[in-house]
Amino acid sequence: KQVNKSVWSHAPWSFEQWDEWVVGAIEHVYQMKQEGAAIQRAHEQNVAAVVKGNMRRCKVLSRDGALVFEGRIANCPAHLTSDVGHELANQSGTFGLCWSMTKDGAVACSLRSNGEYDVSAIAKLYGGGGHKNAAGFETDMATLLRWMR
Repeated sequence: KQVNKSVWSHAPWSFEQWDEWVVGAIEHVYQMKQEGAAIQRAHEQNVAAVVKGNMRRCKVLSRDGALVFEGRIANCPAHLTSDVGHELANQSGTFGLCWSMTKDGAVACSLRSNGEYDVSAIAKLYGGGGHKNAAGFETDMATLLRWMR
């Protein structure tokens, strides 16, 4: 995990960079593990901060206003949605919904669940898709605000 975080932090990659890493593999892996540990620690702090500062209860309603699903929701930057959504799902026991505003004013919703809870059913209800533990869709702000009451 830590080496992976370090590798991703060097993007965009080049063949010269990969050659340098392969030649000094042992030394670089140790250095990358140290770098990655710091990056992972910062990432986990960012996830915790979003969850603590933005988490609310959420009741996703069908288009006719009937309660369909209950979980947790947070306004979240796109690069944290997977991990924040996973933590929200852990805390709710059902699902986590991370949302952000798109450039055109729509609300992008990213759903995560753990185990057998199927978030693709929520996404399909609103014209989106995905699979059991990760799905997404777009909606409008008025709809989102109804869910957070």
